[in-house]
Amino acid sequence: MIPYKEETPPGTMPSALATIFALHLAQAASALVLSALVFRFAGTYHRRYLADWSASLGAWAVYDLCAAFAHGGSRGTVLSAISLAAGNVQAAFLLFGAVELARARPVKRSLRLPAVAAAALLGALAALPFAGVAEASAARLAIRAGGHALIAAAAFLASGVGVWRAPALRGLSGRNLIAGTFVAFGLEEIHYAVLAVLPLVGGPMLAYGIWFGLLDLGLLVAMGLGMVICLLEEEREAAASASQRVEHAVYHDALTGLPNRQLFLDRLAVGIAQSRRRGSKLGVLAMDLDRFKQINDTMGHAVGDEVLRAIGQRLAKIVRAGDTLARFGGDDFTMVIHDVRDPAATQIVAQLLLNAVRQPLLVHGRELVITTTVGFAVFPDDGDTAESLLRNADLALSRAQEEGSRDSFRAYRLGMDAAVSDRVAMETALRAAIGAGELRVHYQPIVDLATGSVPGLEALVRWQHPRLGLVAPGEFIPLAEATGLIVPLGEWVLHQACRELAGIRRNPGLEDLSVAVNLSPRQFRNPDLVSQVRVALDESGLPPEALTLEITESVAMQSEEQTMKQLAELKALGVSLSMDDFGTGYSSLSYLKRYPIDVLKLDGSFLREVVSSDEAAAIVVSVLGLARSLRLTVVAEGVETPEQAEFLSRRGCERAQGFLFSRPVPMEECLKILRQGRMLAAAPAADRLAG
Repeated sequence: MIPYKEETPPGTMPSALATIFALHLAQAASALVLSALVFRFAGTYHRRYLADWSASLGAWAVYDLCAAFAHGGSRGTVLSAISLAAGNVQAAFLLFGAVELARARPVKRSLRLPAVAAAALLGALAALPFAGVAEASAARLAIRAGGHALIAAAAFLASGVGVWRAPALRGLSGRNLIAGTFVAFGLEEIHYAVLAVLPLVGGPMLAYGIWFGLLDLGLLVAMGLGMVICLLEEEREAAASASQRVEHAVYHDALTGLPNRQLFLDRLAVGIAQSRRRGSKLGVLAMDLDRFKQINDTMGHAVGDEVLRAIGQRLAKIVRAGDTLARFGGDDFTMVIHDVRDPAATQIVAQLLLNAVRQPLLVHGRELVITTTVGFAVFPDDGDTAESLLRNADLALSRAQEEGSRDSFRAYRLGMDAAVSDRVAMETALRAAIGAGELRVHYQPIVDLATGSVPGLEALVRWQHPRLGLVAPGEFIPLAEATGLIVPLGEWVLHQACRELAGIRRNPGLEDLSVAVNLSPRQFRNPDLVSQVRVALDESGLPPEALTLEITESVAMQSEEQTMKQLAELKALGVSLSMDDFGTGYSSLSYLKRYPIDVLKLDGSFLREVVSSDEAAAIVVSVLGLARSLRLTVVAEGVETPEQAEFLSRRGCERAQGFLFSRPVPMEECLKILRQGRMLAAAPAADRLAG
């Protein structure tokens, strides 16, 4: 910035004064135009440092404009004060922009206003010394021009260093131009400070100094050009970064950061082509986390997401360079391994995956043990296309899951696809059967061991297929549960059992007969269950106390709060509640105490050796004692021999059911049994399997 016109020493030529005046105006105009341009860029591209530099350039324009008209007298003193204040403000905003770039965050608002006010005040006060003393021109020059030059030099040099070190501008040529002009301005201001002090110590006023104003103009233009270039380069870098992020989002899973299905299929296709050329093998592994849905249902999706992220990170550590691990969605992970020299190598990788997932995992302060099931197929033995390899790996995975083999792996074998085709056909037929009247409800009597009477029945669904005949429950109940068909199927059984029992209770002597209906895990989690039970009771006219709803231990273990709420609402209807298959799951005694359970059904697996094994007998006796202490009625399931029935009766078991008394039969046959007051003899082995 060139010296004040007012502060030029006596004897300065008029032409030099005119030159200084013209240079001040030219710099003011240039700074003003550049300020407006930078301000527009700041608003368009939302760059705070550009807004600060726009303000700095605006203050620069005010500085030069006031300096151009700062003649002697009081008006000159006022204009000098304004000019010096603007010059200091220009330095403050210049530093604000540089600090933001260097620290990647703007200067706090609470610091900006005091800093600007202090800078302006300091500049204005610098115009007061020797304001009315004509002989003090040299002193005024040293204080006003020299003092301001030192402040501006410090601001420019510091800003130049800040811009040069700014991480956001690293590698941009515009940064070099801005930093270079800032440093040049700083050095020039030091030169101005020296020129301003020379007259004070008796030295001459060097006339060439005024021509540095032309250099100022050149540097000002270069600085503006650097800002524009830097901004354009920033936008180019931002566009490239955004493009990379979009591309990453298109080909990667948002939750885990792993490749998604599309990228996996691309890499698998490339891998198959390479393996075909080299004559090598390639393995595809499909993974599902075991019982992951229970984690989401009981602990919430936030915990489920954290589990998926953690498992993804663990699995990624196993992947070799060149292999690919992907997440297809949900808890489905898939992996491709190249250059498989021996199919056994795929088994080794599968075992590594199982081991990695199995390690305890701490999520939200809770330790979880997660397991996974893996199915795999090998190119070209099990398929020669991406589609066939993925399908066959999924088939192997499904077979392992159907067999209940959690925390294990299965290799694809010929014939698995035929089994899946049969399963799909069975599912289609079952969907049709629900609405086609092919389902039946059979009833198995529940016998009072003390009196031999039948206080209740258990309703069991059967499927009378038009071509296959009577389909065993073990063939279609798991399928219905897995596909969700168990919900409409279970609702149909509930309504049918209530209607048929309401009708049979009209017979003399059967007015107190009750019926037990099983609720599957999916059916129990249905939010409409309570209303469905209410409607079934209302439509059939069956009293609530004549209906018992049976849940399994696995249901009781899922989401204690939700289970308690559902059981309480069902209990409020007046129905009884029973825990089925007790002893086969994970129940703790605390559940039996907290839940409003009325009946405990002892699983038949405990009775097989109850007569011959002291250990089995001790378990049954313990369960009976526990039930008595909790005032629960015990029903023993699967009673097949008179010895088992006698054992139970002697130990105080109230009720039992099984083939010793009757196999499940249609209501018409059950009614005959009840009317005749007798029980069927033990059913043949074939009937036992059918039940």
